[in-house]
Amino acid sequence: MSNEHPMPTLAAKGRRLLAINIAVALIGLALLLFFGSLKYGADTIPALLWFVAAGFLSTLWRGKVLARWILAVLLCFVLLALGTTVVTTEFDPLMALLFLFSAALFVVAALLPSVSAFLTFQRNVNYPPTAAKGRTRLRLALVLAFTGAATIPIVELFYHRFHPRLIICFALFVGTLWAIWRGHQWARWLVAILLGFIIVYATPMLLPDLHEPIAVGILLQLAVAVAFLTFSKSVSLFISGQHETGTK
Repeated sequence: MSNEHPMPTLAAKGRRLLAINIAVALIGLALLLFFGSLKYGADTIPALLWFVAAGFLSTLWRGKVLARWILAVLLCFVLLALGTTVVTTEFDPLMALLFLFSAALFVVAALLPSVSAFLTFQRNVNYPPTAAKGRTRLRLALVLAFTGAATIPIVELFYHRFHPRLIICFALFVGTLWAIWRGHQWARWLVAILLGFIIVYATPMLLPDLHEPIAVGILLQLAVAVAFLTFSKSVSLFISGQHETGTK
């Protein structure tokens, strides 16, 4: 088990609702970026906001009360602005869709008692020593994988090469990392195989003259992430505990 007490039924319900809502929000934002770029032209600022939103929602998932209420206040302003735009201007399906996404996230994040119960459970969870070590190692592996993969769209945005499909692929990758944290072994091995393939493919191109030291550094951090995901017994124990907790 990943904690001393099983997750209460109300908290488990809140966990499912919050997980679905965050996934829909991130995928929805990625799709809005894609269709928005087709209609209004490419822009790097919305893509950077997606990265900020992903980090903020991950903080919310960890049970941080401050993140929850900051998100609620921000969503209030977003809903007010979007509602005014939808009512006073010509109907825009993108704006209406963004309004619906924001409204759903606000209801789930701020108003549902089951979500409050889950966030309280997240703050109070206790892990056995081995699982706690696995939790730390898995968190490090996910951060290394996320930052390594994020350099690709960030570099593209820096050079004003906005590719909506790349953002969508990155959003799917982040969703898979999230699935690992929730205890899904298939996601663990999928990411390990994917990163391993990237390392094997890119290493022969970079090692002969080491002309790209930053790329070599990224490969090294991906290699550390693969090692933790593949060979760490404490990580396996923690992921199994997360899965058991989530199925109760």
